[in-house]
Amino acid sequence: MEYTEEKWQYLHEQGFIDDYVNYTFNGVSNPHFQDFLAVYELKQNNVLTEKSVFLPGHTSFTENGFKPYNSKLNISDEINSCIPSIYACLSSKLNDKIKKSYRSFNEDPNYLHAHFNWREKQAKYIINSIRVYEYFGYKSALPFWTMDAAKFWFQLPYDKLVDRNILYSAEKYGLLDKNLYEIPFKGSPKKKQINFKQIVKNILPSKVFKVLLRKSNYKSSHAEALNLVFSQKGKDIGEILEPLDRFPKEMQAEISKLSDRRPHQISINKISKLYTLKKLFDN
Repeated sequence: MEYTEEKWQYLHEQGFIDDYVNYTFNGVSNPHFQDFLAVYELKQNNVLTEKSVFLPGHTSFTENGFKPYNSKLNISDEINSCIPSIYACLSSKLNDKIKKSYRSFNEDPNYLHAHFNWREKQAKYIINSIRVYEYFGYKSALPFWTMDAAKFWFQLPYDKLVDRNILYSAEKYGLLDKNLYEIPFKGSPKKKQINFKQIVKNILPSKVFKVLLRKSNYKSSHAEALNLVFSQKGKDIGEILEPLDRFPKEMQAEISKLSDRRPHQISINKISKLYTLKKLFDN
């Protein structure tokens, strides 16, 4: 299904987006838009039947859940490494709550990242994505979230789980022709490359960088076509989220850094979280 700005705008105008946000939020979870437009059109075009069942194939915590544990990091650094995009705007109360959660983790510390990822990201965002099927009246199933599947992964050596090493090995030596062994996988460790965008960003004053970003009409490449979801909702992030004084003070400072960006210039994850909170505070 082709995703366009006009199609997303139509869903906004018809009230589907706000209704879906209210339906899927539940006070703790983030709405997931990746399937929304596709399922809407599949239903409108009568491609699906009332008895259709979705099997999205989401995993429990094997996907990017296991990271090398660094015992030298303090709790704040560990939390920041798990949720870098929102760490800066956490309230002190919420920060303390997360630290308490970390201290109470009594299992092997190597599994701390995976545990946090499973409980906070997978359950509240990735798995919450099945609500889109429910919203349109369909059933779904998650076969990889069975207890047997989870136990299987925990029986494997930890070094095989880090960075999905065992999945790469299984595909490389179990499925690929030997002539293809040396071709690197997408996501494999690469030599560090010079990031010119980051260098320019560090050199220029933030106001100048924002103007250049706006003039260039740079588009976030995150999650194919999902940078279009809010593209016509407002000319910039500030307009979409106003009035900003309804947000907590910690968040106002963080949002103000993004306020001049166009909607397609930040990731869908970030803008959908902020938009959901706006709807919450509006109510």
